[in-house]
Amino acid sequence: MKLKFFKIHFLFLNFMAGAVLRYHTHDIVKTLEETAFQKLLQWLSDKKVQDFVNIQQTNLLDYVGIVQSQIGFKHRHF
Repeated sequence: MKLKFFKIHFLFLNFMAGAVLRYHTHDIVKTLEETAFQKLLQWLSDKKVQDFVNIQQTNLLDYVGIVQSQIGFKHRHF
């Protein structure tokens, strides 16, 4: 009887340990997925900001080039 009780108790503990392990593994995977998703969003945000900065720099350089060419053009005719 004691041996049977021990086997049942052992199987129950094994089952509970497995359930706890699966639960924590699920939590870890969920946390890793959330972290990866947050990093992806941050990367996309940084990329958008960098693209915006690059466009603004290009626009500014184009504007400066136009202004310089106009000043140079007017200067040559005076």
